Amino acid sequence: MLDCSDKKEWFASWFDTTYYHTLYAHRTHDEASDFIRQLVAFLNPKPGARVLDLACGKGRHSVELAKYQMNVTGADLSACSIAAAKEHAHATLHFEVQDMRSLTFEEPFDLIFNLFTSFGYFDCDRDNAKVLEQVFTHLRPGGIFVLDYFNASLIDVHAVQEQSIERDGVQFHIKKWVEGHNALKQIHVIDGTFNEVFQEKVQLLYPDAIATLLQQAGFRIFACFGNYQLEEMKIDSSPRCLMIAQKPL
Repeated sequence: MLDCSDKKEWFASWFDTTYYHTLYAHRTHDEASDFIRQLVAFLNPKPGARVLDLACGKGRHSVELAKYQMNVTGADLSACSIAAAKEHAHATLHFEVQDMRSLTFEEPFDLIFNLFTSFGYFDCDRDNAKVLEQVFTHLRPGGIFVLDYFNASLIDVHAVQEQSIERDGVQFHIKKWVEGHNALKQIHVIDGTFNEVFQEKVQLLYPDAIATLLQQAGFRIFACFGNYQLEEMKIDSSPRCLMIAQKPL
Protein backbone atom coordinates (compact mmCIF):
# COMPACT_ATOMS: atom_id res chain seq x y z
CA MET A 1 0.00 0.00 0.00
CA LEU A 2 1.35 3.42 -0.97
CA ASP A 3 1.36 6.14 1.67
CA CYS A 4 0.01 9.65 1.35
CA SER A 5 2.53 12.46 1.29
CA ASP A 6 2.35 16.16 2.10
CA LYS A 7 4.92 17.12 -0.56
CA LYS A 8 3.81 19.00 -3.67
CA GLU A 9 2.35 16.65 -6.25
CA TRP A 10 4.47 16.43 -9.41
CA PHE A 11 1.58 16.98 -11.81
CA ALA A 12 0.52 20.21 -10.11
CA SER A 13 3.73 21.89 -11.32
CA TRP A 14 4.87 19.99 -14.46
CA PHE A 15 1.52 20.17 -16.28
CA ASP A 16 1.39 23.94 -15.81
CA THR A 17 4.68 24.55 -17.63
CA THR A 18 4.95 25.45 -21.32
CA TYR A 19 7.62 22.75 -21.59
CA TYR A 20 5.10 20.01 -20.90
CA HIS A 21 3.07 21.12 -23.90
CA THR A 22 6.19 21.52 -26.05
CA LEU A 23 7.37 17.99 -25.28
CA TYR A 24 3.99 16.43 -26.09
CA ALA A 25 3.07 18.65 -29.04
CA HIS A 26 3.01 15.54 -31.28
CA ARG A 27 -0.27 14.50 -29.65
CA THR A 28 -2.39 15.83 -32.48
CA HIS A 29 -6.05 16.59 -32.98
CA ASP A 30 -6.02 14.23 -35.97
CA GLU A 31 -5.01 11.36 -33.69
CA ALA A 32 -7.73 12.29 -31.22
CA SER A 33 -10.30 12.67 -34.01
CA ASP A 34 -9.92 9.10 -35.24
CA PHE A 35 -10.06 7.65 -31.73
CA ILE A 36 -13.13 9.65 -30.69
CA ARG A 37 -14.92 8.81 -33.95
CA GLN A 38 -14.61 5.10 -33.23
CA LEU A 39 -15.46 5.49 -29.56
CA VAL A 40 -18.61 7.50 -30.28
CA ALA A 41 -19.68 4.95 -32.90
CA PHE A 42 -19.34 2.19 -30.29
CA LEU A 43 -21.10 4.06 -27.46
CA ASN A 44 -23.79 5.66 -29.68
CA PRO A 45 -24.71 8.47 -27.26
CA LYS A 46 -27.94 10.40 -27.69
CA PRO A 47 -27.81 13.92 -29.18
CA GLY A 48 -27.50 16.46 -26.40
CA ALA A 49 -25.84 14.02 -24.00
CA ARG A 50 -23.92 15.66 -21.16
CA VAL A 51 -20.26 14.66 -21.36
CA LEU A 52 -17.29 15.25 -19.05
CA ASP A 53 -13.73 14.96 -20.36
CA LEU A 54 -11.91 14.51 -17.07
CA ALA A 55 -8.25 15.61 -17.00
CA CYS A 56 -8.77 17.10 -20.44
CA GLY A 57 -5.43 18.90 -20.77
CA LYS A 58 -5.65 21.44 -23.60
CA GLY A 59 -8.89 19.86 -24.75
CA ARG A 60 -8.05 17.92 -27.90
CA HIS A 61 -10.47 15.10 -27.05
CA SER A 62 -13.11 17.54 -25.77
CA VAL A 63 -13.05 19.40 -29.07
CA GLU A 64 -13.66 16.17 -30.98
CA LEU A 65 -16.42 14.99 -28.65
CA ALA A 66 -18.28 18.27 -29.10
CA LYS A 67 -18.54 17.60 -32.85
CA TYR A 68 -21.08 14.83 -32.15
CA GLN A 69 -24.04 16.91 -30.94
CA MET A 70 -23.11 16.54 -27.28
CA ASN A 71 -22.73 19.12 -24.52
CA VAL A 72 -19.12 18.73 -23.42
CA THR A 73 -17.29 19.98 -20.36
CA GLY A 74 -13.52 19.64 -20.11
CA ALA A 75 -12.00 19.71 -16.63
CA ASP A 76 -8.35 19.74 -15.61
CA LEU A 77 -6.27 20.69 -12.57
CA SER A 78 -3.87 22.74 -14.72
CA ALA A 79 -4.93 26.36 -15.07
CA CYS A 80 -2.42 26.74 -17.91
CA SER A 81 -4.00 23.87 -19.86
CA ILE A 82 -7.53 25.15 -19.28
CA ALA A 83 -6.56 28.65 -20.42
CA ALA A 84 -5.34 27.15 -23.70
CA ALA A 85 -8.40 24.90 -24.01
CA LYS A 86 -10.78 27.83 -23.60
CA GLU A 87 -9.66 29.13 -26.99
CA HIS A 88 -11.77 26.30 -28.45
CA ALA A 89 -14.85 26.92 -26.27
CA HIS A 90 -18.28 27.52 -27.79
CA ALA A 91 -21.96 27.10 -26.89
CA THR A 92 -21.75 23.33 -26.32
CA LEU A 93 -18.11 23.13 -25.21
CA HIS A 94 -16.65 24.75 -22.14
CA PHE A 95 -13.77 24.21 -19.78
CA GLU A 96 -13.00 24.72 -16.12
CA VAL A 97 -10.31 24.04 -13.55
CA GLN A 98 -11.26 21.16 -11.25
CA ASP A 99 -9.46 18.50 -9.23
CA MET A 100 -10.84 15.09 -10.21
CA ARG A 101 -10.68 13.96 -6.59
CA SER A 102 -13.22 16.61 -5.53
CA LEU A 103 -15.52 17.56 -8.41
CA THR A 104 -18.17 20.24 -7.86
CA PHE A 105 -20.57 19.83 -10.79
CA GLU A 106 -24.25 20.18 -9.88
CA GLU A 107 -25.84 18.20 -12.73
CA PRO A 108 -24.96 14.56 -13.54
CA PHE A 109 -23.30 13.49 -16.79
CA ASP A 110 -24.34 10.82 -19.27
CA LEU A 111 -20.74 9.96 -20.13
CA ILE A 112 -17.40 10.62 -18.44
CA PHE A 113 -14.08 10.06 -20.19
CA ASN A 114 -10.66 9.80 -18.56
CA LEU A 115 -8.24 9.36 -21.45
CA PHE A 116 -4.55 8.94 -22.21
CA THR A 117 -3.40 7.69 -18.77
CA SER A 118 -4.82 10.57 -16.75
CA PHE A 119 -5.23 8.41 -13.64
CA GLY A 120 -2.91 6.77 -11.10
CA TYR A 121 -0.80 9.90 -10.58
CA PHE A 122 -1.06 9.87 -6.84
CA ASP A 123 1.16 9.06 -3.87
CA CYS A 124 -1.89 7.80 -2.00
CA ASP A 125 -3.86 4.75 -3.09
CA ARG A 126 -6.94 6.26 -1.50
CA ASP A 127 -6.86 9.02 -4.13
CA ASN A 128 -7.52 6.49 -6.91
CA ALA A 129 -10.66 5.43 -5.08
CA LYS A 130 -11.65 9.09 -4.56
CA VAL A 131 -11.50 9.72 -8.30
CA LEU A 132 -13.69 6.74 -9.09
CA GLU A 133 -16.12 7.68 -6.32
CA GLN A 134 -16.38 11.17 -7.82
CA VAL A 135 -16.95 9.76 -11.30
CA PHE A 136 -19.62 7.38 -9.99
CA THR A 137 -21.36 10.19 -8.09
CA HIS A 138 -21.36 12.54 -11.08
CA LEU A 139 -22.78 9.99 -13.54
CA ARG A 140 -26.51 9.53 -13.92
CA PRO A 141 -27.79 5.95 -13.35
CA GLY A 142 -26.99 4.02 -16.51
CA GLY A 143 -24.21 6.48 -17.39
CA ILE A 144 -20.97 5.33 -19.01
CA PHE A 145 -17.37 5.77 -17.83
CA VAL A 146 -14.40 5.26 -20.16
CA LEU A 147 -11.01 4.78 -18.47
CA ASP A 148 -7.96 4.67 -20.74
CA TYR A 149 -4.67 3.46 -19.21
CA PHE A 150 -1.43 2.04 -20.52
CA ASN A 151 -1.09 -1.75 -20.38
CA ALA A 152 1.25 -2.15 -17.40
CA SER A 153 1.74 -5.82 -18.29
CA LEU A 154 4.08 -4.76 -21.11
CA ILE A 155 6.40 -2.73 -18.88
CA ASP A 156 9.81 -4.28 -18.30
CA VAL A 157 10.28 -3.55 -14.60
CA HIS A 158 14.04 -4.13 -14.87
CA ALA A 159 14.75 -1.90 -17.89
CA VAL A 160 16.03 1.68 -17.87
CA GLN A 161 15.39 3.68 -21.04
CA GLU A 162 17.03 6.97 -21.97
CA GLN A 163 16.59 9.31 -24.92
CA SER A 164 17.16 12.92 -25.94
CA ILE A 165 14.66 14.99 -27.91
CA GLU A 166 14.79 18.51 -29.32
CA ARG A 167 11.54 20.38 -29.88
CA ASP A 168 11.38 24.07 -30.85
CA GLY A 169 14.98 24.56 -29.77
CA VAL A 170 14.40 23.05 -26.33
CA GLN A 171 16.44 20.03 -25.26
CA PHE A 172 14.68 17.24 -23.35
CA HIS A 173 16.78 14.48 -21.82
CA ILE A 174 14.43 11.72 -20.71
CA LYS A 175 15.01 8.71 -18.49
CA LYS A 176 12.36 6.04 -17.78
CA TRP A 177 12.46 3.32 -15.16
CA VAL A 178 10.33 1.41 -12.65
CA GLU A 179 10.63 1.94 -8.92
CA GLY A 180 8.41 -0.01 -6.57
CA HIS A 181 4.80 0.30 -7.74
CA ASN A 182 5.47 3.23 -10.07
CA ALA A 183 6.64 3.89 -13.61
CA LEU A 184 8.81 7.00 -13.49
CA LYS A 185 9.99 9.42 -16.12
CA GLN A 186 12.61 12.09 -15.42
CA ILE A 187 12.58 15.01 -17.84
CA HIS A 188 15.65 17.25 -17.85
CA VAL A 189 14.76 20.48 -19.67
CA ILE A 190 17.44 22.74 -21.11
CA ASP A 191 16.28 25.95 -22.79
CA GLY A 192 19.03 28.54 -22.98
CA THR A 193 19.79 29.47 -19.39
CA PHE A 194 16.79 27.52 -18.11
CA ASN A 195 17.92 24.19 -16.69
CA GLU A 196 15.39 22.21 -14.65
CA VAL A 197 14.44 18.61 -13.92
CA PHE A 198 10.81 17.48 -13.78
CA GLN A 199 9.32 14.09 -13.03
CA GLU A 200 6.30 12.08 -14.07
CA LYS A 201 5.17 9.21 -11.86
CA VAL A 202 2.30 6.87 -12.69
CA GLN A 203 1.29 3.80 -10.74
CA LEU A 204 1.77 0.40 -12.35
CA LEU A 205 -1.90 -0.52 -12.38
CA TYR A 206 -2.36 -3.82 -14.17
CA PRO A 207 -5.62 -4.54 -16.01
CA ASP A 208 -6.97 -6.80 -13.27
CA ALA A 209 -6.22 -4.12 -10.65
CA ILE A 210 -8.03 -1.47 -12.71
CA ALA A 211 -11.01 -3.80 -13.08
CA THR A 212 -11.08 -4.38 -9.33
CA LEU A 213 -10.99 -0.64 -8.59
CA LEU A 214 -13.89 -0.02 -10.96
CA GLN A 215 -15.95 -2.84 -9.49
CA GLN A 216 -15.25 -1.69 -5.94
CA ALA A 217 -16.54 1.75 -6.92
CA GLY A 218 -19.80 0.15 -8.06
CA PHE A 219 -19.26 -0.01 -11.83
CA ARG A 220 -20.12 -2.87 -14.16
CA ILE A 221 -17.44 -3.36 -16.83
CA PHE A 222 -18.92 -4.34 -20.19
CA ALA A 223 -16.03 -3.83 -22.63
CA CYS A 224 -12.24 -3.71 -22.64
CA PHE A 225 -10.16 -2.72 -25.68
CA GLY A 226 -6.41 -2.88 -26.23
CA ASN A 227 -5.78 0.11 -28.48
CA TYR A 228 -7.33 3.24 -29.99
CA GLN A 229 -8.71 1.21 -32.90
CA LEU A 230 -10.93 -0.56 -30.33
CA GLU A 231 -9.44 -3.97 -30.97
CA GLU A 232 -9.58 -6.82 -28.48
CA MET A 233 -7.50 -6.39 -25.34
CA LYS A 234 -4.59 -8.86 -25.21
CA ILE A 235 -2.60 -8.81 -22.00
CA ASP A 236 0.68 -9.82 -23.63
CA SER A 237 0.62 -7.43 -26.61
CA SER A 238 -1.97 -4.62 -26.43
CA PRO A 239 -0.48 -1.17 -25.74
CA ARG A 240 -3.57 0.18 -23.95
CA CYS A 241 -6.14 -0.94 -21.40
CA LEU A 242 -9.34 0.85 -22.40
CA MET A 243 -12.10 -0.16 -19.99
CA ILE A 244 -15.73 0.86 -20.51
CA ALA A 245 -17.99 0.62 -17.48
CA GLN A 246 -21.56 1.52 -16.56
CA LYS A 247 -23.17 2.87 -13.43
CA PRO A 248 -26.10 0.53 -12.70
CA LEU A 249 -29.63 1.81 -13.18
